[in-house]
Amino acid sequence: MNKNLDFDYVDFETVGEPWNLYKLENGSLIKFKLVLVKVMPNKNDPKNYSLNTANVVGVESPRELRGDPTPPPTEGTYSDFEKKDLDFEAIKESWNEYKLKDGNTLKIKPAITVVNKTKSFDSHGEPIYVVHSQVLVKPPAK
Repeated sequence: MNKNLDFDYVDFETVGEPWNLYKLENGSLIKFKLVLVKVMPNKNDPKNYSLNTANVVGVESPRELRGDPTPPPTEGTYSDFEKKDLDFEAIKESWNEYKLKDGNTLKIKPAITVVNKTKSFDSHGEPIYVVHSQVLVKPPAK
């Protein structure tokens, strides 16, 4: 078996996965949640983990920014931007917390790095934003 395929999973219980809120320069509110999907321990350092996460993003926009719904892009990704690198302010940022079955507690938090506004609108007429983020990890505590 390939050594890269020789790993285990650590089951976990979610203590909290709060919504993080960001106010954009144009008045829209980005609601961002980081969801932990799976945890894999490093065989050489059991307190170091590889994580798989998923992002959930919602927007609440002022009426004047809404428009007629547009079809999704044919290539599967948005690339036609109205404005790139919008300024934003963190209104609420919280750590997610998980109790791992190996006895450790894991805390992670999203860090939004870039927000781009596309020229597209969702089925409700809300503007569609492309949000780039990174995952911050606090070292586990026993």
